[in-house]
Amino acid sequence: RPGQVVRADSGTVCTISPSALIIATSNSIVYRSLEASVPYVSTISQSYVQQTSSLAVNAPQNKTYYSDGISNEVFVIDKVGTDNEQVQQLFREKLGNASRIVDIAYDWLEGRLYYVLHIQEGYTIKWRNVNELLDQEVLVTETEPITSLWLHVNYQFMYYTMSDGSVKRCTLEGKGCKVIYSAILNGGYKSSRCYFRSQRKNLVSFNI
Repeated sequence: RPGQVVRADSGTVCTISPSALIIATSNSIVYRSLEASVPYVSTISQSYVQQTSSLAVNAPQNKTYYSDGISNEVFVIDKVGTDNEQVQQLFREKLGNASRIVDIAYDWLEGRLYYVLHIQEGYTIKWRNVNELLDQEVLVTETEPITSLWLHVNYQFMYYTMSDGSVKRCTLEGKGCKVIYSAILNGGYKSSRCYFRSQRKNLVSFNI
């Protein structure tokens, strides 16, 4: 399930790819193969990254993206899990009033990287094409904190959670946003269902 993100209570960010578990801590990215008879583990230390805030996977091209929540930089790791891993800065958010990149999500159909920005006025969601890196207009703006972002690219939907536990759904262009439930848990890209954790901590699912 490429690109799905799970946040542990410890603050570690994990993303499931088809054949590996990729874990980001504050100063490293760890790749562990799930299919090899002898698990392959590689660690990419990024001491110059001040705080890894989010992680997204481009499984078809074997790339991983991660953001620095303090410097507002996004990095890309190419050829993940091989001896030829390469790390480089993808872009730095230049919006003057941006204080932090909160979360990122990758649309592998269009080659877009969506990201949540904390700005002085609140929170915004933007996207960039990872090949052209042209700055794009803001898709969504909220005055209250946006805490996470998830895409269902097959159905062309974007979901994001708010600090009050609510979940909102929009098109991938940021249109038609509406509240649909409380905090999102997960969903499958080949499935037509989404799964949520209700305020009573019950697991709830519904058709997209």
